[in-house]
Amino acid sequence: MHPVGLVLTAQGVDAEQYLDCARQIVPMMGEGDIFGLGGFVATGLFPGTMLPPFKEIVRTVVPHELSLVSSIYHGFTRSTRTHEQRSLSLRAKSEV
Repeated sequence: MHPVGLVLTAQGVDAEQYLDCARQIVPMMGEGDIFGLGGFVATGLFPGTMLPPFKEIVRTVVPHELSLVSSIYHGFTRSTRTHEQRSLSLRAKSEV
């Protein structure tokens, strides 16, 4: 397995679209993948316009998806730790 996962990003124009997109993405995630919310690159440039919908989307999507991601990744915890331990061990050996 490649040690780098994918960033799977939900997109939408409102909280419901983000949530619908997230519900379709999260079940396809694999070990090491990262769930992201895209479309907010201009938030710093237009905080008055972009920040309110961003906050609504985060409040709507994140709690729902955290519970789904948690249930999907429950089985990955052990293998992830093992991979991290192997990586640290290999790094330590190469430094000697």
